[in-house]
Amino acid sequence: MARIYTNVDVDIDIDVDEFLDGCRPREIKELVKALVEDGHVKSSVSEFMNTSKMTANEILFYDKMAFLGLKYLQMTNEETEYLEKIYEKYK
Repeated sequence: MARIYTNVDVDIDIDVDEFLDGCRPREIKELVKALVEDGHVKSSVSEFMNTSKMTANEILFYDKMAFLGLKYLQMTNEETEYLEKIYEKYK
């Protein structure tokens, strides 16, 4: 029996808003993490902010906070609650 192999290219247009609306918050965070790890999104605040008027300590602080944001999925409930309390205090 003869086999026939074919290559098929499929062009799918995905609406980003519809896709994100169908995602849970945890899935969106996983997507962001994957985009950062693959180099599609900058992970360091100093990479995408105008840091010309910031001190070195401010830049370092922002970078640390951005790093913590990427570690959300690895944090315990207690750690995220602690960070929420700090956020609520200073917002």
